[in-house]
Amino acid sequence: MGTKDKDFIDEGIKFMQKAHEVCVEADREYIYDCPICSGTVHATKSSYRGRHHAFCEKCKVVLRE
Repeated sequence: MGTKDKDFIDEGIKFMQKAHEVCVEADREYIYDCPICSGTVHATKSSYRGRHHAFCEKCKVVLRE
């Protein structure tokens, strides 16, 4: 695995961890600063199985679990 691949994975993990930290209540929108680019992230936690969905307006990272 190259350095760029590792950086990509590390940034994805940071993004996912932040969504898990911030989104504690289900079916509510959370807005916070992106841990990758400091852009605006919109995130939710589903009441069905607790899945997280997040999207950064600036760097366009998307999390769907």
